[in-house]
This record gives sequence, structure tokens and C-alpha cells, in this order.
Amino acid sequence: MQDDVAYVLEINPRLSATFDLYQDADVNLLDRHVQVSLNQSKLVHEARHATQLLKQPKAHAIVYATSNIEVSATFEWPNWVVDNPHHITQHDAIKILAGEPVCTVIAVADHADEAKQLAQTRVKILLGLLKENC
Repeated sequence: MQDDVAYVLEINPRLSATFDLYQDADVNLLDRHVQVSLNQSKLVHEARHATQLLKQPKAHAIVYATSNIEVSATFEWPNWVVDNPHHITQHDAIKILAGEPVCTVIAVADHADEAKQLAQTRVKILLGLLKENC
């Protein structure tokens, strides 16, 4: 840093694998980080509040197809599912081969182990729903 100027060497445009866990924080984390870094003190309290929200244990798990499946556009995805294939494409039905990723499930709980267990349970529930409906 020279002359009180900061230079950005790299910004990674890819979202992290856990990005979906923080969408409900109701704050733009990058904006808050920049604002606090610029010492905008009125936002420090808001940043602390956001930090408290983010401390709630969360977990995610990727769901992989256990067999070849075809998911219709009318399939009702639970609200704890993110990045399902119908968000990506407008096709009437999506064919997913065994072993391919289907979607991601998220879970929030009071303790980390509970969040992890809930995510794993949701994987099983979703696989059951897919088996019944596809």
C-alpha cells in the first residue's frame, strides 16, 4: 500500500460452495465487509448483528442420484432445497444419471451436529420423494 491507496490483486468471481447458507442473513456480506474495512463506524453495529445471525449453525449436503431419474417440471421441491435443476433450465423434464448431482439441501439448527444430521436426513427424504415421484 502506497499513499493510503489499496490495490486489489484478485477478486474470485466464483461463489463459495457454502454461499447458499448465508442468503437468509438479510445483509450483503461483501458490502458490509467493505464498509467496515473503510471504518464506517455507523455500520459496525449492523455488522455485529449480521455476524450474530451468521453464527447460527448451518449445514449443506449435495444430493446425488442413486439411480437414473427423470424429474418433471411439476415436481414440488422442498423449501430447503437450493440449486435444483429446474432453476437452471426450462425443460419439462430433467434426466439425471445415477451418480450425478441433483441439488443441494440446507439445514439450520441450534448446534452444528444437529445441523449436519438434519442435512443428512433431508438428503434421505429428498431421495425418497424423487423415487416416489419420478
